[in-house]
Amino acid sequence: MRLFKTTFFGALATVLLCSTLAAQPAAEVKCGMMVTANLTLTGDLHCPGPLPQGAALLVVASGVTVDLNGHAISGSVSAAGIVVAGADNVTIHNGELRGFGVGAVVGMAGTDRAYYAKLTKLRLTGNVVGALLQGARFGEVSECEATHNSLYGIVVLDASNYSTVSHNLVYGNGQGGIIVGCNPRATDPAAPASACDGLHSTENTVESNSVIGNGWSPGRAEDGKAGIGIFFGDRNVVRANLVVDNNTVQEGAQLNVTSGILVGGGADNLIADNQVLNNGQGIRVSPYLSVPVLNAVNTVVSGNSVLHNASPGIAVWGEAAVGTVIADNNAVANGHTEKTGFPEECRSGIRVQGSGATLMNNRSYDNIGYGFNVEDKEVRAQFGNRAARNGATSQCTGLTCP
Repeated sequence: MRLFKTTFFGALATVLLCSTLAAQPAAEVKCGMMVTANLTLTGDLHCPGPLPQGAALLVVASGVTVDLNGHAISGSVSAAGIVVAGADNVTIHNGELRGFGVGAVVGMAGTDRAYYAKLTKLRLTGNVVGALLQGARFGEVSECEATHNSLYGIVVLDASNYSTVSHNLVYGNGQGGIIVGCNPRATDPAAPASACDGLHSTENTVESNSVIGNGWSPGRAEDGKAGIGIFFGDRNVVRANLVVDNNTVQEGAQLNVTSGILVGGGADNLIADNQVLNNGQGIRVSPYLSVPVLNAVNTVVSGNSVLHNASPGIAVWGEAAVGTVIADNNAVANGHTEKTGFPEECRSGIRVQGSGATLMNNRSYDNIGYGFNVEDKEVRAQFGNRAARNGATSQCTGLTCP
């Protein structure tokens, strides 16, 4: 997963570390200014760069509110829109940030962390990344529209903990909608999984968002193509989201499958009560393909409705099956892809490749392949699963179900 260009973030972090705290007069809202008091825009602001602070606005004082007042700040991918660095209890709301490398940044690697930042009622559009919480604590991104950003809509990254992403519309972003975790390849494309040691993002909540039509640009699923993705994150909750049309991209002979919800590495994450419809793959729990490979362990997938996805409704791969619990889900009418040669097991309601999973009280109906496909591996526990009207002659393989 390569979230963004390192050169931009490295340069921005260096500028922040070397900046002074001299503030512009409140009446002069200029590109590149540092914000030390409450600020309300009175008109649109265009900041094409280069910018002296690496951002259109740099918030360096705690307790500040930046009210965009319905206006837009626009710029170029060489800079950020608004950056909150080393300041706590900052609110940014009510306007548009577009055309930047990142629309809004809370916290930066190598600087003081930002606590209790709030991004709300923002339109984050046409950036590389809409909003980034990096090393933030107790942050909030809510009631925003993160749309048509070339990589990701909202990213919670690098030991950003206890934050909430809720009630947002995340639509039409190129690689993914909402991403939580760490990027081991931020500074080195060949970096091992251990590059994220100490940087797992933990105990964040992604809840009640509408995540629609992301993942349209080229790229493999395990590289971060997902409506909602967790990579190197622990004890996060993904709950009650509507995840729709994060779909399959055909590139010549290659079928690049965008997952509705993807867990790739990390531990003890909960995926619960989501509506996951018409994605390339519904919910996927898999290793992160780094060197060494890092597995997702002890994931709970519970109470989800997984319908009409192009390949499996729920899929668990390899050692990620260890400790995974799949319970009380409805998997209906999945596997409708028409790609020639796509195997029957890849068109099933629930598929598990690996040992140590628990499956209980799931319903798997009307899928093109099997209801349940467990590939000759040990299942830790199973009971109460039901399968009917699936396309395969055997409704269940490797699993006992009525």
